[in-house]
Amino acid sequence: MCDVNPPVSQGRLPKRNNHICHKCNVAKPTLKSRHTYYCQPCFEVAFGNKFRAQVGKALKLSPRRKPRVFLALSGGTSSRALLDLVYNFSKLDYPTANNQKFEKFIVCHINESALFPNSTGNADILRGMVEAYDGPTYDEVPLESAFHVGDTESNDSIPAPLLRINEGSSYVDSEYLFTLSRSEESFRAKLQALFAATKKLTAKEELLADLRTSLLLQRARQHGCELVFLGDTCTRLAIRVIALTSRGRGYSLPVELGDGSQWFKEVVTPPSFTTGLPVKASIDRLTEDFIVGLDRDFPSTTSAVTRTAAKLTPRDGLDLRKQCLLCLMPVETDIPQWKSDITVRTNTDSQSTKDAQGPSSPSTLNLTSHLCYACQNTLSELAPGVDLPTLVPPTYFEETIAGLGQLGLTEEHGTGGALMSSEAMKASIQDFLLDD
Repeated sequence: MCDVNPPVSQGRLPKRNNHICHKCNVAKPTLKSRHTYYCQPCFEVAFGNKFRAQVGKALKLSPRRKPRVFLALSGGTSSRALLDLVYNFSKLDYPTANNQKFEKFIVCHINESALFPNSTGNADILRGMVEAYDGPTYDEVPLESAFHVGDTESNDSIPAPLLRINEGSSYVDSEYLFTLSRSEESFRAKLQALFAATKKLTAKEELLADLRTSLLLQRARQHGCELVFLGDTCTRLAIRVIALTSRGRGYSLPVELGDGSQWFKEVVTPPSFTTGLPVKASIDRLTEDFIVGLDRDFPSTTSAVTRTAAKLTPRDGLDLRKQCLLCLMPVETDIPQWKSDITVRTNTDSQSTKDAQGPSSPSTLNLTSHLCYACQNTLSELAPGVDLPTLVPPTYFEETIAGLGQLGLTEEHGTGGALMSSEAMKASIQDFLLDD
């Protein structure tokens, strides 16, 4: 007997044709995203629509609420694409100048030519790139301005408090001793001396990332921006998750993450300490090779890592008000005990460390309890005598120093006399406060 209905295949469905775009089914594909092939126009439309939907949902924008936006531009493919996406997003629904989604759009570039002389011409290229758009304001900040407090282009800028590492600092004994430095060197010379005194590339990359983050946040506050856009892709976030954990930043991971291109003609190569070096040159470089290699054969690798990291929550008892003086992240409370448990040492090592420390000076600052575990590891790679800028806000730094009870800052440091911590101030006026 014949059946008028054709038989249904019980096997696998036939594979799609990878020689045409999966979106329009007409053009030849020029890009493969995970297992999907796109032509250039279809990819730009699909990616732009996805970006617009996600950002609009997260920001909850309206004609009455127009925030100021701050975008970090390194010149690489990711930040270059982000600039184009944010610009198109701001112009799509409100094309007129008087009815924009953002009150102000600042594009900031951190000029790192002091460390990478070959990147000197990148700033001019990026300035022309931003000026080609109608609306964004270009802002260039030299990396050495981390040694400033305030706007480097105004008369209100003053040198940031500098911490000089003492000879007696010891990773083994969890003792990091500093003195306030009054070096008269130029900010550029101080920056170059800081990185020249850093031994390992991993520590250099850590310091550079901390300086970038501090400058971007400081500049965003100066412009009054409430939104900061960074060009971190899913792959880059997955690399950061593994790299930060390997460097000892797993404690602050929930806080840190929170919630070669053919598309653009003007793309520059951001400088890096590990450019052209072997895979094992640093933790970041090794992690990047590991994640990218996995993602090449298993496209779900990066999304699995980032989704897992997104589920992390801050540890109970985490004091978000206590920031590390270098990286601005939370500080653990049991670092000395942890380091004591994992460190193998002899009595001779302990005695030699104590002899090197010598008698404590009244101006010596023991800031061990104000440094996170990862930054303590970074400091162990720095030579004694080098100057470090304090990246936390000046008021927080002054309260930290005053709370130690070891040194009263004078008018030389711009404080107008001895400082009191916020707890001491509250205690002194306790009798005048009203009960809740």
